[in-house]
Amino acid sequence: MTKKADLRPLVPLIFGFCAFQQLRAAAELQLFEYLTLNGSSTCEQVATGLRLPVKSARKLLLGTTALGLTDREGDTYTISDMVRGAIEEGTWPLIRNVIDFQHRLSYLPAMEYVESLRTGRNEGLKHLPGTGSDLYSRLEQTPELENLFFRGMHSWSELSNPVLLHQVDYRDTHTVLDVGGGDAVNAIALARAHPHLRVTVFDLEGASDVARDNIRVAGLSDRIQVVAGDMFTDPLPTGFDLVLFAHQFVIWSPEQNQTLLARAYEELDRKSTRLN
Repeated sequence: MTKKADLRPLVPLIFGFCAFQQLRAAAELQLFEYLTLNGSSTCEQVATGLRLPVKSARKLLLGTTALGLTDREGDTYTISDMVRGAIEEGTWPLIRNVIDFQHRLSYLPAMEYVESLRTGRNEGLKHLPGTGSDLYSRLEQTPELENLFFRGMHSWSELSNPVLLHQVDYRDTHTVLDVGGGDAVNAIALARAHPHLRVTVFDLEGASDVARDNIRVAGLSDRIQVVAGDMFTDPLPTGFDLVLFAHQFVIWSPEQNQTLLARAYEELDRKSTRLN
């Protein structure tokens, strides 16, 4: 008798969209904030607190409890240890930004994934207003979405920065060029974690304005500078020990990535030649 296939691993893949919508609903309605402030609560209390029909609150709590976001004991609900930990350590607002990013910028374009594979083009751009053949060109034409994009990328960088800060040996590095450094979230984190580093953020003018403000607020204007420019068409700033491309190579084509790496290598090689 043929052994029956175990299809259980497919369940979270097939219903991943539903799981995300439960998470987004809890974040949008501030369920976890309510339970943090009010403690163990019944479905009826949650409904009143979130201004929902009781039937809707019951559906929401059923979903969040099934996903391990809330815990149920008897007729009352509390936030799970995982969510409580994120709130207590201050990462929950960052996660909320990423959730908003995914909902408003990723989900509709993701419907075009198969067509993008067929054509080799970013077909998802059709779901974003404006003209242009890349994401950044479209975002520049819609400031609200551009701000959402930078907020989401900033939050994602903060969540993933421990890898950048602590799994790279910077002892022999003194100057860093952060290409496409956005609002300077990585530059600021690097400068704080490694006081001997001096960092230059290189990005388009719109992002550079935000970066300058963030650097000033962080009190790091003496160690981080900003140069506005296009990484593909303008000369890279010179004189650096390390060139950083954070969250860049997942965006561009292989050919564009090779161009960026070649330009960075040429600059580093020129500096090595000058030093020798």
